[in-house]
Amino acid sequence: MPRTSSPLWGQTGHVAVHAAGVVVLICVGYLQVTTGDGGDLRGFHEAWQGGLYDVAWHESGAFVYSPAAGAVIWPFGQMPFQSFAVVWIAGQLVALAWLVGIPMAAVLAVFFQPVVRDLESGNIHIFLAVAVALALRYPAAWAVVLLTKVTPGVGIAYHLGARQWRSLAVATAVTLAIVVVGVAAAPGLWAEWVDLLRAAAGQPPHPNDQLPVPLLARLPIALGVAAVAGWRRWAWAVPLAAVIAMPSVWLSSFSILLASWRLLDREALATIIGPAARNPAQPAADSTTGRGSSGGDPGPASGPSRSVGITSDQE
Repeated sequence: MPRTSSPLWGQTGHVAVHAAGVVVLICVGYLQVTTGDGGDLRGFHEAWQGGLYDVAWHESGAFVYSPAAGAVIWPFGQMPFQSFAVVWIAGQLVALAWLVGIPMAAVLAVFFQPVVRDLESGNIHIFLAVAVALALRYPAAWAVVLLTKVTPGVGIAYHLGARQWRSLAVATAVTLAIVVVGVAAAPGLWAEWVDLLRAAAGQPPHPNDQLPVPLLARLPIALGVAAVAGWRRWAWAVPLAAVIAMPSVWLSSFSILLASWRLLDREALATIIGPAARNPAQPAADSTTGRGSSGGDPGPASGPSRSVGITSDQE
């Protein structure tokens, strides 16, 4: 008689793999909190100790994000640094697990150097990957990108290429509303931030830049990638546009590409592998919105998907 695998054994193995992944992530988090350099993390923690923008761009401890981002981290700056590090790194690991699943997150946290470096330094690239993945369903999330790293926000051109005018309007309106309220509350800080960005725009690429091409030369490429991604409904390509448009492409910046895994769904795979990857009982649908090839406003999703949910109406 042919052997058949036990459903109980399969379920037990699934639980064991995930439990092992959780243990690995806890160990990684402990090591990062106790031994990581936390360079950027210390900059965030100490951002309000003195002037918010007293430290120059690319210098250790510099805070270069908007005053709105500064307001978000202010409460954490009141915590002891060790407590702040625990909260921050735990958040990074949870975000990583959300992007790729617990088992893969455990592997990446140990072996994938962009993720390892982001955890060591305490930068925001893993969080930005989450923001980019969410922004294609909840466009207000683009404000997180635009008010921190700024230029990776060119990914918003996805909605332009996809003719998703409502999503484009929501992303723009939310970001502008935050800026207007912030400028009214602290105009001096926003003026300092603009001056900081203006000064940084004229600087040559940093020696550690993994893509030593001036930002002004990379931005049109990133914009084109995002717009074509929208036209073709290639949601998975938006994180690539975000990386290309980074002010400086550090090794840890490539962590943003993990959003592509979250955004790559069955229909996107079907366009690469062929019709066999699609459920034959379901009609062909758009890879990001579940719409058919006729265009127009998206309807309900045509079937189950592993994407972040950009199968629902977002226009």
